[in-house]
Amino acid sequence: MSELARVGSDGAGNGFQAKQAKLAVLQQAAAALREEAEAIKNRMRSNSKMSTILAEMCRQAEVHATHTSRIDEIAAQFGKVAGGGLRIAAIGDRLYQAAHNWKRTHATQYGGIYNKNAVSRVPMAKPGFYRQR
Repeated sequence: MSELARVGSDGAGNGFQAKQAKLAVLQQAAAALREEAEAIKNRMRSNSKMSTILAEMCRQAEVHATHTSRIDEIAAQFGKVAGGGLRIAAIGDRLYQAAHNWKRTHATQYGGIYNKNAVSRVPMAKPGFYRQR
């Protein structure tokens, strides 16, 4: 269902590289959400414009007003969906940026520790080893 890996209470699943990878996956998912929402917004905006053109053509052809008004309603609904797609794209953009900032902060705070541990001959204790009970 989800592409994000499970988070365990300890072990390699919570290591520096694992967290960086999870944040990268979150960032990619946010980018995909943004792109999909943009595509929906563009498609619905196009549908709204075409519906408006169709309604105008129907008016010129003197089609019954109830049919023309329904086409206008459909055009308005397409416009609402386009607006929703725009809002979702903005949310995806904010989520992408937040994941990027979180990833950068994580690397800044824990990257040095990870790098020192990687070159040390003495292994670092597993997460939770120093936890107070």
